Amino acid sequence: MGGRIKELIINCDDVGMHWSINAAALQLLEKHRSVRVSLMATGNYFQDAVERLRANGFGSCGVHLTMNSEFQKLPTSPLTRASSLCDSNGHFHGRIQETRQTAVKADILTECVAQIEAVLDRGLRVTHLDSHMFFSDSSVWGDTSLCEEIGHLASQMGIPFRILGSDNIVFIWEEHRDFDSRVAFYDSCFSDLNPGSNELILHPALDEASIASFTQSGPRRAADYEYFSGARWLQLCSQNNVLLTTRGF
Repeated sequence: MGGRIKELIINCDDVGMHWSINAAALQLLEKHRSVRVSLMATGNYFQDAVERLRANGFGSCGVHLTMNSEFQKLPTSPLTRASSLCDSNGHFHGRIQETRQTAVKADILTECVAQIEAVLDRGLRVTHLDSHMFFSDSSVWGDTSLCEEIGHLASQMGIPFRILGSDNIVFIWEEHRDFDSRVAFYDSCFSDLNPGSNELILHPALDEASIASFTQSGPRRAADYEYFSGARWLQLCSQNNVLLTTRGF
């Protein structure tokens, strides 16, 4: 077992979007105290997520800053109702590219604060910030300006901001759609992690059928939940000097 220790943070995104996602993330959190969750304050099931956290004795979480409404069948809206962030129905735009065309940056920053405060107002400590679909990252937004401004806001509030380009963040979405393919990726992931701090982002869900009502991502989300509910990945962590941690969050 020689070699440098590889630290790993596991973070479940999209919590608050749907009850099935909430249930899966909370079950993983109960099994593994090193797991973190990122709450979507604009999500249709945000209050459900808050209540699940409280009921299980968890007093902290991240904030999954959100500026677009990814699924037409499960639309979400900005807490501030800022017109530059809304489509004609009062919802977030579906694609971040549409948001970039109409959004006033000051409105984005105000919305970020509103989403953070929504979590704080529920009595939860905010451990970190990240962005839904990495909307603030330069590869998505188009330049570094928005990421820098949100990073400055996070620094002022004393909250770590997880950035795709500068942190060792590992995640998959559509690349591995079926369970076996995702298992193969995760198995290899633990041997390929860089020494030092790493973050693995999951998108778990408990029930494929309920997820199917608004997206085709149910099988991928269920696969994430099934794999990380088992012991195989823990054995691989041990074999590959991977230390589960919450350091930095």
